[in-house]
Amino acid sequence: MISEVRAHVRPDRRLYVQCREGWTPASAARAVALAREHRRSTIASVDAEDASAHAVLVEAGFVLMRREAVVVLDVSTALAVLEGESEREPSGLFIVSALNVREDLLRELDDELRQDVPGTGGWASSPAEFRAHTFEDPEFDSRTYLVALSKPASELVGLVRIWMGSERIRLGMLGVRRDWRRRRVGMALLHHALEAVRAAGATAVTTEFDVANDASRALAERLGAQPIGARVEFQFEPESSVESAPREAVSTHGS
Repeated sequence: MISEVRAHVRPDRRLYVQCREGWTPASAARAVALAREHRRSTIASVDAEDASAHAVLVEAGFVLMRREAVVVLDVSTALAVLEGESEREPSGLFIVSALNVREDLLRELDDELRQDVPGTGGWASSPAEFRAHTFEDPEFDSRTYLVALSKPASELVGLVRIWMGSERIRLGMLGVRRDWRRRRVGMALLHHALEAVRAAGATAVTTEFDVANDASRALAERLGAQPIGARVEFQFEPESSVESAPREAVSTHGS
């Protein structure tokens, strides 16, 4: 029996495939078949140390695209760094919970910021997708999903989201609009979110970043992040692909 291959079309219109039992030649072939059936660029993310999965995916026609470092932040250490810097709170700015901003504006901000995140170019969530992956996510916490707004226009200029899971707490995004960067907006957002994490009794936050992203790597080092692993992303490109087909959900079992 072929291991179950789960797949769904992401808001960037690429097909994301997973095989929880581990990639085998049969399951990789099934992923390729799905890519061709749906005519979409197809992504698989695996542990960087899983040489067997790498070989299987490459043999099936996947190509290594990028590598992510996985790190853990000690909350107290990171907050000590942020609190030790001068002018912690930038002027002309206030920070609120994501629940206190218009959902459509938050979705547009998220889509915009993702264009600068390696691996998510072209991301454009529908209203239903955004709500499902944000407010309806069981790990959503209004205390740690924060938005920075400018004064007095209340323009959304950046966001931070920390997912408060029962087994792990994860920093999912820290992003600022291009014309607001280098004003310490991101640091203010992160400071507020980490304070909420500490108040909730948590001591560590995991996150990941593309190893080619110098700014993310520098920030992680500055906050005392410790490496705990790495992941690699493989991509399969079918002979022809489409960009405008419906973003249908896909789940399939091989037999």
